[in-house]
Amino acid sequence: GQHGWCKASYRSPGPIRLVHQGCYSTRAYQLQYCGQCTDSRCCTPHQTSTAQVTFRCPTGRLLQRAVMMIHSCVCHNNCPYAPYTNPALWAQRP
Repeated sequence: GQHGWCKASYRSPGPIRLVHQGCYSTRAYQLQYCGQCTDSRCCTPHQTSTAQVTFRCPTGRLLQRAVMMIHSCVCHNNCPYAPYTNPALWAQRP
């Protein structure tokens, strides 16, 4: 089928540090997010890559985690159950 690109995908205003279980990434990342489609379809990642991110915890311990980075988004009808957000930020949810 024909897939339309999401018009409202956007980048973080500047590099941000990622959070994982109270630990912060040792470097900041410029992230892209999937926004809304102009119609009723869902906007989800289309092209992604996995980055190995190092997190420093308050105790000084270092963790390495694979984080999905979004490069482009696409509109389609196969919608996930919840609105899609950048998985790099999932650790911030309670």
